[in-house]
Amino acid sequence: MPFIEETFDAVTCRIAPHHFPEPALFIKEVERVLKTGGLFLMIDNVAAEDRELDRFYNTFEKMRDPSHCRALQISEWKRLLNKHKLSLINDLSRKKKLPFPEWARRTTDEKGVRAVQDYFLKASESNKKHFNIQRDGDQITEFTIDEWMVLCQK
Repeated sequence: MPFIEETFDAVTCRIAPHHFPEPALFIKEVERVLKTGGLFLMIDNVAAEDRELDRFYNTFEKMRDPSHCRALQISEWKRLLNKHKLSLINDLSRKKKLPFPEWARRTTDEKGVRAVQDYFLKASESNKKHFNIQRDGDQITEFTIDEWMVLCQK
């Protein structure tokens, strides 16, 4: 970030880090520009701790949106925050429900929508359960993803 060290009282970032090619560099920069005692608030989509669920999630996100790099697991975020002296004050995990057709069409064409829908339809039962994939016949109607909100202090 083009700012001098210890410039800000607070840094926020919402629903973007899964697009960052180097999340470790992002957290390092947050720590650098925050004043001592400053706050960092981040909200982002996260991958499950289970390797298969992580792979499934990051695969369908990349299929739908080429700008998606990787959603990290909460444990990975916690390691990065700890490494860069950002102490966790509070956090909250939640399931975020998404309407499939609108979500899929935001970043891809109809061919891409069909590819992601087919990927969902062929998913393992554990993936379908974790992401609460709902369907009407052969059409995916909605699903959920994991979101993490975290407040840290330098």
